[in-house]
Amino acid sequence: MQTAENYGITAIRAYPLGTFVEEQGGHYAGIIRGEEGQPSHHLFVAPADAAADDLTWGEYGKKIDGAAFVNDGQANTAALIATGKSPAAEACKAYRGGEFADWYLPAQAELNVCFANCRQHFDDVWYWSSTQRSADNAWVQHFGSGDASNYDLKFLKCRVRPVRRLEI
Repeated sequence: MQTAENYGITAIRAYPLGTFVEEQGGHYAGIIRGEEGQPSHHLFVAPADAAADDLTWGEYGKKIDGAAFVNDGQANTAALIATGKSPAAEACKAYRGGEFADWYLPAQAELNVCFANCRQHFDDVWYWSSTQRSADNAWVQHFGSGDASNYDLKFLKCRVRPVRRLEI
């Protein structure tokens, strides 16, 4: 097998989809393509016991600048944390699994990848994404049916699951 070092880059070990990777603190979900010039990244999902229930997205009726990225939950979460009014983002940011402090609320596409590759590690309920649709709505994903919706009102209560990334 060719190694990345042959091409002048640092190798990143490939992991089987859905497996728990101890050194990353979570289940490997796959690769997320970077958007708006950002690098792509490997995505890891915190274990099931890191899930938090009955949290609102926050800031109903207010559009949050910088929280509409489809692939970049890290940027969305930073924008949400800056408001000081997002229980969903704050719960993910506070998680410290695997001794890492870089967990965040996943974006819409990141939740889609989690559903495609790790749904066996999720309960059959709705999970918030960090992707805002409007001043009143944000994206959610159901891990039983696979349904996604951008009409969930930000004041409704859903579950969250922290993720973290490893840039490629």
